Amino acid sequence: MTVDQLLHDAMELSPDERAALAYTLIDTLDDAPATSEEVGRVWAEEVQRRREAIRKGDVQLIPWDEARERLRRDLAERRCG
Repeated sequence: MTVDQLLHDAMELSPDERAALAYTLIDTLDDAPATSEEVGRVWAEEVQRRREAIRKGDVQLIPWDEARERLRRDLAERRCG
């Protein structure tokens, strides 16, 4: 099974099932398993860091349509390259 096939199959899952799968996969990346509370805390810290970067003008925001197109283009290049 390829990553693309796995992703296609995963997208057939319900949102709750996909979330559970994502948490399980994330847990496999670290030596110590992360709890939901830890993941939530880390994400909250990341959101705050990004919010501050936006407030300071350290990052340039782009419209969602442009961001989505960039992501699609990058994904297509990875699949072909």
